[in-house]
Amino acid sequence: MKILEVLPTYPGDPLDGSALHERQLNRALRERDADIEVLTTRAQKLKDIGQFLLGWPDDLPARDEHGGVPIRRFHALNAQRARKAAAEAVARRWSWEDFTEGEVTAGSARFVEFAVAQARRRPSRFDTYADIGRGPLVPGIVAHVLRHASKFDVILAAYAPFSILRQVLWAASWSKAPVVLMPLLHENDRYHQFTSLMRTYERAAAVLTSSPHTSAFLSEYAPKANPVTVGVGAIARPSDNASAARFRVRHHLEDRPVLLYVGRKEFGKRYDLAVAAMEMLPDDAVLVMVGRDADGKTIDSDRVLQLGPLSDEELADAYEACDVFILPSELESFGMVFLEAWLSAKPVIGNANCGAVAALIDHGVDGFLCRDANGIAAAARRLIEEPELGARMGAAGRAKTLSEYTWERVADRTLEALGSVARSGARA
Repeated sequence: MKILEVLPTYPGDPLDGSALHERQLNRALRERDADIEVLTTRAQKLKDIGQFLLGWPDDLPARDEHGGVPIRRFHALNAQRARKAAAEAVARRWSWEDFTEGEVTAGSARFVEFAVAQARRRPSRFDTYADIGRGPLVPGIVAHVLRHASKFDVILAAYAPFSILRQVLWAASWSKAPVVLMPLLHENDRYHQFTSLMRTYERAAAVLTSSPHTSAFLSEYAPKANPVTVGVGAIARPSDNASAARFRVRHHLEDRPVLLYVGRKEFGKRYDLAVAAMEMLPDDAVLVMVGRDADGKTIDSDRVLQLGPLSDEELADAYEACDVFILPSELESFGMVFLEAWLSAKPVIGNANCGAVAALIDHGVDGFLCRDANGIAAAARRLIEEPELGARMGAAGRAKTLSEYTWERVADRTLEALGSVARSGARA
């Protein structure tokens, strides 16, 4: 099968979950003889300039390859003054909506219903402004799709909420190639709640989703869409030589109970709930945080050890060393790190307010779902005091991961979905 992939960046930021997802998927697809070509921007890492305003620097060469996949990169328009004005217009609109309609925060039981209704009331010009500010605006990709799309069986475009999805659908509408989207959307993220995005999903031949929860969301709020759940695979860290003892000695943890957090340090990940929960746990318990410090805020607690990004080898040691894995994030399209923890047979704690995570963790079987710091502390205390319970949960999570969440299984389901679309002749 010949697949033309259109992505915002590729191979992308080594620490970005979406980029990691696509690299792993492409590796598995190539092992199944898929013929893949990637169109993308020349950015290695995006610049967060402001709300709705992203920078797309020309970091990488125009032609390249990664893992045997040929890559064509194109310049993304800057148009800084126009994009800044568009971004500021959307930000002002949001502020006005919060003032006049009230604000419902992520995690609220009515958040999705409220955010979708608010998006539908919003004049369509603000969707266009958001597309302009976020970008990437890439005329070269549009021109390439117009000229060459018919040479491929299918076009696979990702991710939300970037405007590249709409550009690809428009360009492909002039060709014979069907378009499948892989948005990796976050239902609980207001930035993903725009009417233009919902209409984009409905125009595609199919929308690949990470979980049944996301497919159900699309069925309700974008009823003309064709969601297909393909899942996500676990990243098998180099664990043959992983050593819990080595990690504990290196970081002076000795026999202390260790809770491990792996993810960017930013509000949407709700690391604050994990930090608050530590104050309710035994004095010797410690929270080890791994990942980029995105918000730069100081954590005023001697119960927290911030390590920043780690190599794959040391991260494998960290998983082996922890007693409990925790990620209280409200904004996830899936939650790959839970699979990584399960591969090390560790019990996990996730946020019950995040639908994708709640659909992944079987509460009381392979982990716990909690809604606040008190719940996290109670679950963590129980797992620390009852190590046999943690061992049972970790074993259950490992068995589930190996049977359901491998990249080989994801690649098989993806190829089946793409093949079905190509055979049916579906068009954007």
